[in-house]
Amino acid sequence: MANAKKILIAGIGSDIGFALAEYWLKQGHRVVGTFRERTVKIESFSSKLEGLSYCDFNDKKSISNCLSELGKVAHGWDALVVCPATMEPISLFEKTDIDAWIDSFSLNFLSIARFMHGALQFKSKVGRPAVINFAGGGSNSAPQNLSAYVCAKIALTKLTELLAAENLTVNFTILGPGWVKTKIHDEMLAASGASDMQISETKRRLEEGDFVPMERILFCCDWLLKSGREVSGRNFSAQHDLIGNGKLTEFLKSNENFYKLRRYGNYAKRGAE
Repeated sequence: MANAKKILIAGIGSDIGFALAEYWLKQGHRVVGTFRERTVKIESFSSKLEGLSYCDFNDKKSISNCLSELGKVAHGWDALVVCPATMEPISLFEKTDIDAWIDSFSLNFLSIARFMHGALQFKSKVGRPAVINFAGGGSNSAPQNLSAYVCAKIALTKLTELLAAENLTVNFTILGPGWVKTKIHDEMLAASGASDMQISETKRRLEEGDFVPMERILFCCDWLLKSGREVSGRNFSAQHDLIGNGKLTEFLKSNENFYKLRRYGNYAKRGAE
């Protein structure tokens, strides 16, 4: 493939990471991945990859060692997709083990920031490299029992905007996949601190197959990878946005604040007036 890109997928053992690897390999791109558990599925897939490195996002030394390896096999990457995430601990904040809460925030945000910081040192100097992270619920609501996960994802969403403002040669985006059928829902079903409503909704979706199709996530990530500067710094929704529509692209070019975290009601009069 003449225009083959080198794509680095952190967390290739995740359901989305694995699907993306298969999708982009079929397109003729070169894929490098990281894994935490070397499963039979990954083992059978490893020969198709340009590189595969162990990385535990719970361990900063592991991240450092992985980045050292990737600096060789993934040098000059054109796209970076970061998949590791956990919803745990799933419980009311005041009833949560605070160390577990901090560990979750670290994995979902600080470790990702550490990995991106290292990986950016050996990105491609040609074209416009793309960095894609994944958002979670909570930017427009307040989900219960998920404060560590939601706070980390909100921080990651803002970091996406900050990095886009700092670096005009790299596209930084974050995609909210919505309800996709992945292993992460096992955490909700096993959580003693989850509400009855959260458990029943998860079970309902699993029974009815009520999920955003994986094909939609693949399409959205591919679109973000190929898009221009207008997408950088923004939080997209795979389920709700008209991704792939030319009208959206033109709209983004003239609307700097669209799909970004902003305080609602800035222009309303103060209540005391």
